[in-house]
Amino acid sequence: MKRKYNFITMIAIICLMSTCLIHSVKANDLIKVEQISSSTYCIYVYLSKGAILKPFVGNSVDLSVGKYEELTVKQFSSKNELSNAILLVSGTFHDDAGKPSFPIKINGNIATYGFERNIEGNPMLMIRNSEKRAYIGKYNRSNFEGDSIAPDVVVGLDKYYNKRPSDYTGRNYVGLKDPYNNAYGTVVFLVSSSLTQMKAREFLKNRGCPLDQIMQLDGSSTSQFSHKTYGSWTHQISTGRQMPQIFAVFSGNSSSCSAGKIMDCNNKCVSELTVNRWLGDGVCDQYSYFDINCSKFNYDNGDCDN
Repeated sequence: MKRKYNFITMIAIICLMSTCLIHSVKANDLIKVEQISSSTYCIYVYLSKGAILKPFVGNSVDLSVGKYEELTVKQFSSKNELSNAILLVSGTFHDDAGKPSFPIKINGNIATYGFERNIEGNPMLMIRNSEKRAYIGKYNRSNFEGDSIAPDVVVGLDKYYNKRPSDYTGRNYVGLKDPYNNAYGTVVFLVSSSLTQMKAREFLKNRGCPLDQIMQLDGSSTSQFSHKTYGSWTHQISTGRQMPQIFAVFSGNSSSCSAGKIMDCNNKCVSELTVNRWLGDGVCDQYSYFDINCSKFNYDNGDCDN
């Protein structure tokens, strides 16, 4: 006598027998979430197909020391400027005061140099969304400050850097695969709440990421990610640990800001009408909620002294 299964039971059995894939309807073919275990996921971001990957920071608290508002990934998902995002992943290393450890560049503007020193040669993720590609190279301050580097850059740690390597703890790695346009067209995040460093590297290597295109992001309880499912956020790995920087993924067919808004110098969505009204009005407009003091806006059309 053959055993009968209903549709839901069959889906559960398939998931138990093989790796379950969780797809975001909003994402179409731009991202894929692969569940490796109950605590470990690989998230594929297909730049070559039009996904837009952007580093994002909280509201500036003290730009003189590179301090930003800290939030959990779940809290970041409530921000208006991220309402069109389809994926959020925790970012690079930081302290408990809202200061990133390493340099970050967003939209061609330096968000921070970080507080760590002696970081020449650290790996840095460089993203060129307009060319649908990304690559990981070695940090060099003069290159980081130059205009020829990618507009979006996040510096991390070497894949072998000793962060309690044998402990089963939170891990967040990023790797690149699928050669495209003299770089790579797919970004792969490995996010886990319980994994060793060796296993994290192994998972990415086995999924096609060359070892020289893998770097560490902040792990432990910082490791978090959320993705859209049927238009609503699913907080797949969520903790109470807050951070100043995350990665956000948008569909290439939608703006990261709603209609009538544009990104300011801090990657915040602000009123385009207000920008046009305040540009060159004799006042340097650089605030935590509104900042047009950068090269993108010609330093408030000359109102600011860079």
